[in-house]
Amino acid sequence: MTVDAFLKNTENFHSWLTNSVGYKLSPKIKIADGRDTNQGRFILATEDIKTDELLFEIPRESILNVLTSSLVSEYPAWENILLDGDVGHWEGLIICMLFEIKVKKNMSKWAPYFDVLPESTDLNSLMYWTAEELEALKPSLVLDRIGNDGAHQMHEKVMELIRTFEKDHSVDLSFGTITWEDFLYVASIIMSYSFDVELPPTSADENEEDDEVEEDVEQTVRNEGSLKSMIPLADTLNSDTNKCNAHLIYDEDSLKMRAISNIKAGEQVYNIYGNHPNAEILRRYGYVEWEGSKYDFGELPLEVIIETLHEQYDIPIEKIRKILKIFQTDEAILELVDDEDIIVDAYDCYVDGELGPEVVVLLQIFCILLQTPNLKKILKSSMVKLLQRVTKKCLQLIERGLITEQCLILWEKCIRKRLLSYNHVTPVSASMQFTGDTHELRLKMASKVLDTEMKSLNNCLLSLEKQYKTLPDEKLLTNILKRNAEADDEPKNRKKPRR
Repeated sequence: MTVDAFLKNTENFHSWLTNSVGYKLSPKIKIADGRDTNQGRFILATEDIKTDELLFEIPRESILNVLTSSLVSEYPAWENILLDGDVGHWEGLIICMLFEIKVKKNMSKWAPYFDVLPESTDLNSLMYWTAEELEALKPSLVLDRIGNDGAHQMHEKVMELIRTFEKDHSVDLSFGTITWEDFLYVASIIMSYSFDVELPPTSADENEEDDEVEEDVEQTVRNEGSLKSMIPLADTLNSDTNKCNAHLIYDEDSLKMRAISNIKAGEQVYNIYGNHPNAEILRRYGYVEWEGSKYDFGELPLEVIIETLHEQYDIPIEKIRKILKIFQTDEAILELVDDEDIIVDAYDCYVDGELGPEVVVLLQIFCILLQTPNLKKILKSSMVKLLQRVTKKCLQLIERGLITEQCLILWEKCIRKRLLSYNHVTPVSASMQFTGDTHELRLKMASKVLDTEMKSLNNCLLSLEKQYKTLPDEKLLTNILKRNAEADDEPKNRKKPRR
């Protein structure tokens, strides 16, 4: 796109907002051109703005969703299909946007808005990366969350919904050919720019609350209380977890973007898309925060823990997996952990050094269990009882702010083992982001993701040492084995009652 076309589209969009769809814009902001810093369009303060000052107000009828779409307006039967059937938020908005873009085209109410959305060649979310570019993200587990298979299934569902509607209603919706590329573009735009907009309460909602009838409500889009929506201009704000200074507020008749801190003239206005680490920001939105996200974390895979346990205690990996299976399925153990998912695919290690309690519980239990004498010879029935007792005692220990010395060592070995897979990573500074080459930019963003994950893991290396006091493993192990032996001997020592 030429500079003139870019600026012309921006001018048309601004005019459309104020003259056609009823937006109220503060004179203290403008839509700025940030292409020289890979930011596209963004919102800039032209004058000092105070906390709680209104930046712009959006009429609800100007946002694009199932209820406001041309598709539902022209074919009302779509409303029940998309809101009351087994269709999800994503499929509904995708079909509505495809109708606006491919059928209504320049006649769409939102045509000036579509003109300022990025073209497919400008999108950097992971679905658009080549195999070589994705390879640069290893060993990040974000590669397991790209969702390519799910996207293809959704594409098929969208096509089937359209075909079924045309057949059932004897109508040609004039979509023409909807290619995978068409679907991917719209789905990616929704992923990057949509909002889940709370629906205003209705009188029917209030009556239901008054009746206080406890019934199972069918899970449909309409009953969820929000709609996935495109909000022109609100999505022009860039997001930054460290610099967020504005927030979108939902009122009954409109949506309002307000400043949540003082913003000086010349500063950018930032929203926040969620509490996401850089890996997730890249997956969803196609960019990274070059200074690091406030919510960055690295991940410690369960497989790394299993391998470390095997190396530390010389217990076969298959044996460890069988014990894990017992832990996940035994009812007594599940009751002890309040049905919490202690065993998951990976454990988050946050950049501020915080950890979830689950990984501590897992390591402490298996650290003690695998030190049990003659563990390889213990039968399954005895193993279940032993694991129950170890779990109970380890939970009590952790609740007192204690872990064993070997647990601490095991944790640090797990983290160091995980860090070895990041040995190839070269740190990336914010100044290195500026490049006009898409391939080069993606490789730099991949390096930034790995850099922030590695930093998070390093920051958690000494977390257990800082958060817990330690005691010798022998003390806890002796206590567990002694009580376990007493429990086994009790039936043998008990006298039979006289007849």
